[in-house]
Order: sequence, then C-alpha cells, then structure tokens
Amino acid sequence: GGVGGPDIDALRFRTRQHAAGGQQHKAAGARATDAPLLPRDLTPDEHIKIALTLTHPFDDGEMTGELDHLFAVEGAARLGPDAGAWRNEVWGHFRRLAKACSELDAHARSLRTAQHVKGKAPWLFAIIISAMRWHDTSLPLDSVLGFRLFGAVPPSGVLRSLDPMKLPDMSGDDMRQQLLDTSELYVDTLEGDLRVHPEAETILKETLAEIELGLLAPLISREQVDALFGRGKWRPIPRHIVHQNGKDRPIDDGRAGGQNEASRLLETIATQCTEFVVLSASAYCRIVVRLGGGRLPVWVILTQGLDDQWKGYRQDHPHPDDAPFCVITFVHPHTGLRVYCVARGMLFGLAASVNQFNRAPLLVTALFRRAFALLYGHYFDDNACVDLMPLAAVSKALTIRVMTLLGIKLSPTKRH
Repeated sequence: GGVGGPDIDALRFRTRQHAAGGQQHKAAGARATDAPLLPRDLTPDEHIKIALTLTHPFDDGEMTGELDHLFAVEGAARLGPDAGAWRNEVWGHFRRLAKACSELDAHARSLRTAQHVKGKAPWLFAIIISAMRWHDTSLPLDSVLGFRLFGAVPPSGVLRSLDPMKLPDMSGDDMRQQLLDTSELYVDTLEGDLRVHPEAETILKETLAEIELGLLAPLISREQVDALFGRGKWRPIPRHIVHQNGKDRPIDDGRAGGQNEASRLLETIATQCTEFVVLSASAYCRIVVRLGGGRLPVWVILTQGLDDQWKGYRQDHPHPDDAPFCVITFVHPHTGLRVYCVARGMLFGLAASVNQFNRAPLLVTALFRRAFALLYGHYFDDNACVDLMPLAAVSKALTIRVMTLLGIKLSPTKRH
C-alpha cells in the first residue's frame, strides 16, 4: 500500500476521478466542490429521470483507489473464513510487541504535558511508524509534548498538501504575536458584554460535565487566568452549543475568537469516501467470485461494525505554548459574570485541531488494513469495518484490543 505513508492519492484526487466517471463528488453546493451534475431546479420526477441516465457509481467496479484498501480486500477474500485465524496470529505478535514496549510507554506517558487521559502509547506508535515506513514520524513525540495549534503548524507528511502560494503572507511567529497584540482589548470587550447566551444553561451543563471528567480545568475569573498566563498573554474562545442527532455538542468558536486566523496550516485532511462500506463489500464479493470460478460461495455473508472514539479530540492535548489560546469563556447564567476555563484536551472548533486529530486515525487505519487484512476505514473519530458475519464478533474484539493497547479509548455506548 505504498511505503511512504497512507494511500490517500485517491482521496486527494477524488474530485477528478468522480468527474471522469460522471459521478457527483459531494452534495451540490458543498464547499470546494465542482458544479452539480444535475440542475438544482428539477422536480423529483425530473431528477430521477436524468439521474438514471448517468453512470452508476459501482458499474465500473471502482474501489476507493487506495492501494492498502485493495491489499486488505484481496487478502481477506483469499483467506475467506480462515481470515480469523490469520488475524489472531498477527494479534499475538502485536500483543507481545506492546508488552515489550509497556515500560517505555509508561515512562513516556508520565512525561505528558497533560494528564487528563491515559494517552496514546508513543513507543508502540513509533515502532509501527518505523515498520510501515510512515511519513508522520513526529506523531509519537507530539502525543507526549502536545500538538501545535497556532503559528506555523509543522506538516505531518501524510495529509493533503496545500498550495503555499495561497497561504497568508505572514510567518507563524507574526501570526501568534498579532493574536496577542489585541488580546487584552479583546478580553476587555468580552468583559463588557455580559449578555447571557440563550442556551447558557446547556453551555454550563456541558462544561461542568467536561470539568468533572477532567477534560477542562475548573471555572475561574479573568484575574485568575491573568495569574496563570500573564495579563495580555492569553486569548479566550467563546463557547456555544450545536444540536446534532438529539445531542448537545459544545463548540468553541475559534473563528469568533480569532484563533483560526493565527494558524498557518500547510496541509488539510482527506476524508474517507462515504461509499466505503459498499465499495468494500462489492470489491470483496467480486474477488471471491473470481477466485471461486464464477460463483459466490454460501459462506459470503457480510456485515459491518461501527465504533466511535470517546470524546474524540479531547484525547489529544495542545502544546503548553498554545494553552493560553485554549481558554473557553461564556457568561454564567446564575451569577451573570463572565467565567473562563482552560482546556486540557484539544478543542472542537479550532482549525488546526482537525488536522492534528486525524493523524492517528490515518495510521491506525493503515495498520488494520496492512497487518490484519481488515476492510477498515475511518471518518474523523468514527470507524467502520466490513467482515464476514461469522468473523464479525472476533474482529470487533480484535479492533477494541488493538485500540486499547494503542491508548485510544472507544465509546462503548456508540458501538455497533
């Protein structure tokens, strides 16, 4: 699957691939997408009539285009029901490797600049990176020292590169200084605005829940933050709430706080395509039919499993130099005073958090595909795996165990 990093060339050029095949890359009107294949003013009947004349996404047998995904599909198809035995053998080697690293990992974790979670196993990550000749060699150290979120953010080497000519003509140090130059005035302005947010009760509830989990430091006043970082040496982020699937999700607005303008990012993410599960199942069946002389064996009954990382971004933490820019603020609905709290984990709402968080899932996805022949993919903190029905429970247990040894905590309540 490529020796220098993840096979994301197909993701990088997916727009071009889909256009060549007469397929829509994203929902019409989505950011950075081409013009829609179908006009937007069609009636439902007209839409279906024209859509049926276009190329079906799976008619040409297209996969994701990622070589390590193709490797996993081919390997799993050739192993068939024996894939479980293969994966168990690989798991045995992986467990022994993790055990050999355990004392080193325990020491490295004790050096973490934030101790709100157990954290990733940096030595185990480093060995995996070396074995797979992965480009993102700084990931283990960043998981200990903290991730850079502001100024010139070092490229990982595994995300999609941006055109440097389109980036702000300003050094990372200048961007950070510009943020600090106006920070005291910004805090003064916030202190003068004591309007209570319409959803302040929900904001308070969600914030207190995160404080109880240790993901945020306790609520404090401006004077107390000044004592921590120095007056004019920190900048807060306003907090608000979005409602997603019946859940209240706190969002820390890096755009409103000005933090996102102080990040010089040389990369952006390349996400897994939404058709991943169907493409995996389709490719698996085609290969099995080819190997089986034109017939699909009776044992081919596929299913999928899903997992979600517990608290996602919060499992990683910002570098101490960036902590002064990761201070949440809102007006307390009971006291009417503006309160602040320092984030211990990375905040959802910062542009650089997206890049920094996705580095580990990319590596884990490559590991499961290349070592375990699992039809595995991720979308941010969500993970999907396609497998034979009789092997599904074993594969689910395997992925949970591997994630645990890597130091990535999954959410049991979101497991399917």
